[in-house]
Amino acid sequence: MNYELLTINKNGNLLYNGNKIFGTGNCELFKNYYFKEKLGHGANGIALIAIHKFLEIEHVIKIYSDSISEKKAIEEIKKNSKIELQSINAINFDGGKINSPFQSFYSIMEKIDNHIPLKNWLSKRDDFLNSANDKDSYFEKVEEFALTQSLNMSISLLKVFSLKNETSIVHGDLNNGNILVNDSFNGFNISEYKTIWTSLSTHTDGNDCHLAFINSKTKGFSTGTLYEINTRLIDMGTSKADNTNREVGEIREAWFIYENIRKILKPFFLKTNIKFNALFRFKTDSKTRKNFFKDELLDYKKLVIELSRLTLLLNYMLGLVYCSGINKLDFKVLLQSLKIKRALSELQIS
Repeated sequence: MNYELLTINKNGNLLYNGNKIFGTGNCELFKNYYFKEKLGHGANGIALIAIHKFLEIEHVIKIYSDSISEKKAIEEIKKNSKIELQSINAINFDGGKINSPFQSFYSIMEKIDNHIPLKNWLSKRDDFLNSANDKDSYFEKVEEFALTQSLNMSISLLKVFSLKNETSIVHGDLNNGNILVNDSFNGFNISEYKTIWTSLSTHTDGNDCHLAFINSKTKGFSTGTLYEINTRLIDMGTSKADNTNREVGEIREAWFIYENIRKILKPFFLKTNIKFNALFRFKTDSKTRKNFFKDELLDYKKLVIELSRLTLLLNYMLGLVYCSGINKLDFKVLLQSLKIKRALSELQIS
């Protein structure tokens, strides 16, 4: 199947090489939908936005690549349809087989509005932090906001992981493109300062841009107080096909959980000589995407618990640093202390 041959005509019909698409029993598919645009495509398939003609609601329709095996496609469609995941995953509410003009499968799911992929959130967070000059007086406020948002994102994602882990379901592909989050940096663009948040200030230099944006986002919140950033998972994979097994899915689960939280908490370690992985007793292997604990694979459920503890600890430490009055604590010293205590505990020194 060539994605370029999938086109949307002026009437909103989805065509392949100019032909209508048919399913089981030679029934024309998607007659109830007005297709709006292509959302994106990858190795497994292509996603499109379509509006249900009667409900007038936007849905996402995924058409699987014809290179994906029938067993894998069916398992993934069913996995993403489980009702117990509806609060944390964009679930499928319909799906089926495509018979002509190519053979494949499709699924129809809810569209998650006002969310962006976690990888985009990370990029926007880094742009926000890097656009400020660390020699300026307002930088501490910028850094404090970025660190606070990072903690909020970490605990929100870990909550979703915990809810998923209450089921027996392994996502299978928790890369940061398959995690949708509310855009807490929406509206900030240092190069286009003539936006709604600049109206809060009488000036338009970088200082006012950053501070006005921060003030518009932090009303009613204080450092050391966590609040939830809405987070949803999408596109769960399967380990029941293509010569894989559950252990493979669990290995990938642990790896991506660790990697996502590492990237989210990155700003805490930028100005220290301490690496994120130095805080843990297990080893990671980026080539095989495995986490090892005493030569055994790390349990992804236990990993979520430990990362939650770390996030709460960092939040407590951040509150001490920014809310301790004139005798402010040094975050670098606190992290170093944490690393030393970890080393002592490994040596069983009390």
